[in-house]
Amino acid sequence: AGGTVGGLMRNLFNVRSVAPREGKEVDAILSRAEAAVRDGRVADAIAERDGLPEQAAAQTAAWRELAETRLAAFAALDDLVVTMNQ
Repeated sequence: AGGTVGGLMRNLFNVRSVAPREGKEVDAILSRAEAAVRDGRVADAIAERDGLPEQAAAQTAAWRELAETRLAAFAALDDLVVTMNQ
């Protein structure tokens, strides 16, 4: 696809998939992770991100840390609501 106009545009502009798609390529993994975040499934997004190759995973390490913080905050909030309702 590198010789097509679409391939040229992807190479020039780093176009990523906007819809989740199957595959083990970085673009496919990120498309599924992004869809999971849009759906509020942060844990699923983290799991998808963990399938990235080492270099891409390193570039998204800060995002992973923030996502884990968000999950922990929502878990703490859930615990607080349960405690207050008892």
